[in-house]
Amino acid sequence: MHKIAIIGLGHVGATVAYTLFTHGTAGQLLLFDRKADKIESEYRDLHDAIARDHYTVNVYKADWDNKADWAKLKDFDLIVSAFGDISATARTGSRQAELEENTVGVREISAKIKNSGFNGILLNITNPCDVIVDLYAKYTGLPKKHVFGTGTFLDTSRMKRFVAEKLAIDPHNVHGYVIAEHGAEQFTAWSTVSAAGKKADEIFTEEQEKQLSSEPNHSSKVVSKGKGYTNWAIASTAWRLIEDIFSDAHAVVPVSNYDAENDLYLSWPVVLGQDGILKRCNLHLTKVENEKYQTAVKAVKDRIEKTNQF
Repeated sequence: MHKIAIIGLGHVGATVAYTLFTHGTAGQLLLFDRKADKIESEYRDLHDAIARDHYTVNVYKADWDNKADWAKLKDFDLIVSAFGDISATARTGSRQAELEENTVGVREISAKIKNSGFNGILLNITNPCDVIVDLYAKYTGLPKKHVFGTGTFLDTSRMKRFVAEKLAIDPHNVHGYVIAEHGAEQFTAWSTVSAAGKKADEIFTEEQEKQLSSEPNHSSKVVSKGKGYTNWAIASTAWRLIEDIFSDAHAVVPVSNYDAENDLYLSWPVVLGQDGILKRCNLHLTKVENEKYQTAVKAVKDRIEKTNQF
């Protein structure tokens, strides 16, 4: 029986909880949020659904200020970090808008996780994803292979959608990756993309690739502006990663993971299994793609450096 804790029950965290609940991914869900009324409402809403759910999932609520509740994390398999102020991202169109507030939050939460003795896997959704997951790794002291973020796994899904629509095929039949930062510096590595047995450069012109590359970030902004947040796609992304971990799937996924060469977290394809990041994959990027990746490295390093001011 797997035990999952979710820290932050906003639109994203609550949807992750519901997705895990309805898929029976966890035997136990432990919910954390600073707002006591928010925890109570989500706890009650999920409990009201138990009699109609296909699975039996034990849902528990935690008191943010109760050390005993945080201490329970010692026996948990996985933590999902979903706290933050997504309205700031929707309002500004930039995930960096949450940097200061979430830097302060991750320090507090990391100390609680470390004190609990937790030794499982930490999956970060909180934005800016690459910076926050880097801070989690530093402050919790957990093995780097056990700390990673959803990163560009969602952006890759968006890319596959737009390529598939262009070709009038199923998105499952599009292969390839969006990599680097989960943000403005992300890019589609077209050298990795293929569909229907053909490589991208056999299908699209450079101008078409440029247009398609802008769609994942644009789509995110459209959803955030219209709803004030995003939730369904990112929750499905987190659920898929958790399923891959618990089933030891050895799935190849682009997530925000530790890049030892550059000493920071960025999205890159890895093999994911029960022990977290099993290995990073080798990509043969073009010169231009390598330059774009290094641009993302610099951008994220600058933001990590900026967190020292908060």
